[in-house]
Amino acid sequence: MAHKSEAEVMARGLDNVCTGIVWLLLAVIGFFATLPSGMSNAWWIAAIAFLAGCYAISGSGPFARLLRTPGTALAFLVRSVLGGGR
Repeated sequence: MAHKSEAEVMARGLDNVCTGIVWLLLAVIGFFATLPSGMSNAWWIAAIAFLAGCYAISGSGPFARLLRTPGTALAFLVRSVLGGGR
């Protein structure tokens, strides 16, 4: 098994942080968007978004890569602004 370089580990860490931020924002937006239709619906939407974010960060499973896409896009923007690259 090959060892990952420090840059690869840092890139994955940034991807995880950005994925967590994006999915928490989606949970908050979903909560407030569905709040007028009922408090129970709002909590369900927020819980589903939170769990999807946890699943995406774990990186295992058939849909994890798809769910990581918003966080990967945010990480790419962060790297672009800070001058780093992948």
